[in-house]
Amino acid sequence: MLFDVVIIQSHSHTHQNTLNNGKIKMSDKTGQWIHLETFDDFDNGLSELIDLWSSKASKKSKETALANFKEDLESATEQWLDNRAKSKKYAAIAKELAEFEEALS
Repeated sequence: MLFDVVIIQSHSHTHQNTLNNGKIKMSDKTGQWIHLETFDDFDNGLSELIDLWSSKASKKSKETALANFKEDLESATEQWLDNRAKSKKYAAIAKELAEFEEALS
């Protein structure tokens, strides 16, 4: 189990945002990835991803979280490609993620 969270379910689909002391959580109590959708999800999620890599979590958990984060970020970036302001925000997160990945190697 990666995180203890409170789950708030959306009516339209199975996406779940979770809040715990104002922080977005990336997985639920069963370890299922919770897709990130908003800029705040990604901004907070990147901080949590960095914290996860600093923790004693398994390498598999860390790599899975990184892969899921990247997949969600790519999807969000494509979604907002035609919106210059939002596109810039997501590009900034992608740049920070690239810097983080570089630091890992």
